[in-house]
Amino acid sequence: MKFTSRHIWIGLGSLCAMLVLGSVAFILYAAGVFLAPTSAPDNANPSKQAEMVDISRRWGQLAPFPNSARGFSIHTEGNAFTRTFRGSFSAESPTVNKWLEDSRGVTQGQKEVQPDHSTKYILKTAEDASYGEVIISPDRTHVSFRVSWS
Repeated sequence: MKFTSRHIWIGLGSLCAMLVLGSVAFILYAAGVFLAPTSAPDNANPSKQAEMVDISRRWGQLAPFPNSARGFSIHTEGNAFTRTFRGSFSAESPTVNKWLEDSRGVTQGQKEVQPDHSTKYILKTAEDASYGEVIISPDRTHVSFRVSWS
């Protein structure tokens, strides 16, 4: 078979198509590596959860969580470029009020009463945190918190 310039162009076109597809595949792979959530192993690891508590307290300038807290939970969300810690607990209303008073991020932050009569505190965050909030239920017995950096 004799090769012509047409065969060469077809070969070059195929090569270019493979390079483009390979580049797209690599970009999608790299995006998946860097943007995929990386928190599942941390959420199941008790030592990582203790670290999450420490970081949440430092970033949000939160007082130690009450020893009498019930149903305490914490987990992390994010990827290589963001990190968020979310948690919650329940306690008696006087305990929650004392915890709020002892939390510098709350006392130096902003208070907003929500339409459902819960109270949101936008925290005065510390270190590298970009946002923090604490939400208190209307009966002041349930606390949800979130701190983030990005």
